[in-house]
Amino acid sequence: MKPMAGFFRKIKRVSVQVYNSLLQEDCNPITGSCPTYTGNEYPSYEAQVSETSRKFEGLSAWGCFLTQAIIKLRAAFIMGDGAQATLTKEAESKENAQPEMDFIEKFMKSNRMSRTLCGLWAEEAEIEGKALLRLSYNKDKGITVLLFPWTQHRYTIETEEDDYTAITKAAYQGTQSIPASMLAYAKFGGRIAKPNIAPTKVGLLLGKLEAIDKALRDLREMNKLSTSPTPCFECEDEQGANTLYEKLREINWSIGEVLIIGGAKFEIKGPPITSVEFLIQEIVNNIKMVSASTGLPVHYFGFTDLMSNRSTADSLMESIFAATKAEREGWENLITDLFDKAIALHNTHHSYAPLRPGLIRATIPQGSQTKMRQIIDFWMELFDRNAVSLKTVLDMVPGIDQETELALIKEQQKEDDLNIISQLKESRESTPGDKRLNDIKEGAPNE
Repeated sequence: MKPMAGFFRKIKRVSVQVYNSLLQEDCNPITGSCPTYTGNEYPSYEAQVSETSRKFEGLSAWGCFLTQAIIKLRAAFIMGDGAQATLTKEAESKENAQPEMDFIEKFMKSNRMSRTLCGLWAEEAEIEGKALLRLSYNKDKGITVLLFPWTQHRYTIETEEDDYTAITKAAYQGTQSIPASMLAYAKFGGRIAKPNIAPTKVGLLLGKLEAIDKALRDLREMNKLSTSPTPCFECEDEQGANTLYEKLREINWSIGEVLIIGGAKFEIKGPPITSVEFLIQEIVNNIKMVSASTGLPVHYFGFTDLMSNRSTADSLMESIFAATKAEREGWENLITDLFDKAIALHNTHHSYAPLRPGLIRATIPQGSQTKMRQIIDFWMELFDRNAVSLKTVLDMVPGIDQETELALIKEQQKEDDLNIISQLKESRESTPGDKRLNDIKEGAPNE
């Protein structure tokens, strides 16, 4: 209830300082970069990964919960039910590649390459934009694989001079390195000719995520102020204001008590509703940009009111499968490369029982509603018309072993054929010969 002239003078002075600093900002006209006023506060790969890691671990001041939610959701859609070992076309049949399949299945089991572990690998790749899986051999443990985080080791991928896809080694901590034969590497962002620079989806959105978090906190403060409005007495002059102030102190007046005053106007004032609307609009705008960049539908952030209807929400669900398709294929190629490197490492230490690389590949099944409808409405129709084989249709269905299913189908067909033959035999033995002949004649078509 004290006079606010000094407070408003302070606000005015700060506003002038901010305005002058923006006018005098030393911005680069070519790159558009400014020392303090910028749309990208993390302009380097190292800064983006370090801050993303801090937010994911909950150590940063702003944007932690959104960063963690985005990373975990994208990783879940990318990795699905985890990696599965399947045959390549070169394998021809399961019997032809049984030793290789047995080895890979044992390798995955001993290294606990479950859905959970693969999901954790995908989360790390969402933070770093790349993944390096390091192989090692121990006489007692056999072949083991571990994720080799860039945030911990700061490794550098080295390639042949004239081929940026031919990795020679991963160097780290000065003189140490991992040879290409002992690693599988993939990056999920950045330019193709720069194997070490892999900006992430989240890394480019850190400023937006911080802005959402700050706006939510500002909205909370506005709500707090709205529930605690300020009594305001408007007097004709300063003397009247001072007199009224002393009188209110004398009677120890508080809100809710009867008050009769003369020569002054009384109001209850709070933050204007337009300020709240601006904050909400800022949050919605940033959420839309985050959704567009990550592929996550807006209702995953709690904004279900932005969905016009159920079908719109379902169609957006399919968009995230499309948005994560490149990463999913990248992981399939990475783990397939890991399988081949593990087989080569096995052959190095067990030359008496060599295995053949290239027969086993990794797949990550994704059973979305759209894909299942496509199988039923399109591929099954082609199969019914004998346009495609059953093997082709089975290859479209996620989560099944094609060779196993074909073997089971053949076995079932044999049983069905035997049952039909047995029924015909029983019918023949139980029907007299003359009656059978008459039945055949009566059922024969007219010449």
